[in-house]
Amino acid sequence: MSIWLKPLIDDLKGADVGIVVADENQNKLIEINPDNPFIPASNMKLFTAAAALLYLRPNFRYFTGIYYTGSLDGGTLKGNIVVRGSGDPLLKSTDIDKVSIKLSRVLKQVKGNIIVDTSVFDREFVNKRWDENYLQHPYAPRVSALTVNEGCINIIVQPTQPGEKPLLEIHPIQDEIRIINKAITVKKGFATKINVTKKKGENVFIVEGTIEEDAYPVDVKKPIENPHLYTGSLFKSGLIKNGVSVEGNVEEGFLEDGVLLDYIVSNPLTEIVKKLLKHSDNLVAECLLKTMGYYRYGKGSWANGINCLKRTLGDIGLNLDDDNIRIFDGSGLSKSNKLTPWKIVELLLAMRKSSLFKYFYNALPVAGVDGTLRKRMRNTPAERRVIAKTGTLSNACTLSGYIKTLSGRELVFSIMVNNFEIPIEDVRKIIDKICVNIVKKY
Repeated sequence: MSIWLKPLIDDLKGADVGIVVADENQNKLIEINPDNPFIPASNMKLFTAAAALLYLRPNFRYFTGIYYTGSLDGGTLKGNIVVRGSGDPLLKSTDIDKVSIKLSRVLKQVKGNIIVDTSVFDREFVNKRWDENYLQHPYAPRVSALTVNEGCINIIVQPTQPGEKPLLEIHPIQDEIRIINKAITVKKGFATKINVTKKKGENVFIVEGTIEEDAYPVDVKKPIENPHLYTGSLFKSGLIKNGVSVEGNVEEGFLEDGVLLDYIVSNPLTEIVKKLLKHSDNLVAECLLKTMGYYRYGKGSWANGINCLKRTLGDIGLNLDDDNIRIFDGSGLSKSNKLTPWKIVELLLAMRKSSLFKYFYNALPVAGVDGTLRKRMRNTPAERRVIAKTGTLSNACTLSGYIKTLSGRELVFSIMVNNFEIPIEDVRKIIDKICVNIVKKY
């Protein structure tokens, strides 16, 4: 171990540490527990992004289709409207609004139902390997083939008069969402402390706590159940708002035969992967994984997606059937995932040789500049020289990617820290110091 590195490792106070730094010829410049399994946290997204680019290809786009069945005559539809999701993780409610406005020019009355077809994915919305307490939070949305606003709503809490309940706004609002307001407005000088709890398995949210009378509104983002039905309801409401009467309900179903009315096309995969890596978006990761499973095996599931990922990365020389490798999702949210520092470095080296490397590399956060590294390593020699993916769970802190040293070398690295007892902010600072030293000393 290098003289400069030992005190930094000692500062981690007995945590499990794995580090590999290598050059483009796979020569290891630093190695500490290179083949030990670690919880990768969001470093798992490196594998999902690489596999998606290689298998789906950079110009891949999601296609959300709106169809009708039955007959359409003079603006009256005697049949159903079918919204067929394809797994687009970045579909917005504003996209649905735009389609509603366009369709109101040709539709005046729908005598049937709004059918939502999510059959490209399975019905396992929550990964069984995720901690249950994650499901309260927006970083663990339900994974459906038809989702808007990343499967979340925003609950905005605004103060009123002291002693009275605050005003609540839900964006976008729908009848499926129920809010129980137990919060209270308090006088200036008292603390603002708002807590929103989601009932397990329900779209019921309890708002509790206090908000000062002159406080800024508090905006809380929460995941919802059955995001596909919620999306269908938004579409139905959009049609009604634009003058189209809809007699039926929002129901689940399948598109067996229909006529295309309109469609929504996503940005290309290259842009979606930037959202995945720079901003560590969990829903994007899981939708991409299931999408790969759908296109390879005919059904989008975690099992099929993982099999596609392993086969795709196997084609570029990565063996992911090693005993020290465990993959259960695409985002790294599961603590059951296990990767080794050397396996991550192997992936990074393999992608460097790929013709698609520029798309992969350009999607990574840049130290001191953007994404999850925007505030890290600023005003140090590592600023703009560390291009890497972060990873964070309660017991895991990781950073893996590429480093440009002051001497002009381009290195690949993976730093993995598990089971630490010091604050995670301190772990990040130590990892950043290691990166700064690599930039300076190699």
